[in-house]
Amino acid sequence: MVCTIYNFIKKNSRMKNHVLILLLLAFPAFLRAQAISINTDGSSADTSAILDVKSTEKGILIPRMDSMQRVSIPYPAAGLMVYEIGNGATARAFWYNAGTPGAPDWQRVGLRTLPVVLATQMSWLH
Repeated sequence: MVCTIYNFIKKNSRMKNHVLILLLLAFPAFLRAQAISINTDGSSADTSAILDVKSTEKGILIPRMDSMQRVSIPYPAAGLMVYEIGNGATARAFWYNAGTPGAPDWQRVGLRTLPVVLATQMSWLH
């Protein structure tokens, strides 16, 4: 049946144009997914999230790379997060782009420098 319809459309160029236009008009409807839910209990995704991952036994694995790979990402989206696996002062940390794609500003998640910690803890001196 499908082959018969395909052959009919293939031979009829006017029909081919109509089918192409119909597909192009209908395609955006398929792309309007409300949200994606990845879980084992069959629950729906939260309406405020585009991706809702739920598990009581497993976690999520953020892309892992070294510092050279991280800073070489072309036009990283604002908020893009990676896990750096390099060694040295920046080893084994989460990083996110706090800037823009055109002007990335990579920030280490949870990093507080010693002067900030000391100033916070010694604020009673002022």
